[in-house]
Amino acid sequence: MNEAELSAYCRERGLHPEQVEAWRGACMNANDDAAAQAKQLRQARKAERKRLRKLERELHRKDKALAETAALLALSKIGIRHHASPCLASPFSSAGADS
Repeated sequence: MNEAELSAYCRERGLHPEQVEAWRGACMNANDDAAAQAKQLRQARKAERKRLRKLERELHRKDKALAETAALLALSKIGIRHHASPCLASPFSSAGADS
């Protein structure tokens, strides 16, 4: 729009040419902010995915350690019960001394 057309447009609508130029500039730059914001969102999503993967690996590692500890505890309880149960053929039983 040349200057004469801009002046006519402004007179018809009761505007100042500076207002029209400000609106034009705002419209031209509106997508720049959206692109920058979209880039920030992508970067934030990427960082969150990375953090989530790290937390999942840590959780998996801790689950494995807990399962191993539970298995060792169960085995140690079985061993304690096995050694604590009375044996039928004990060398210290009094049944063999009386006969």
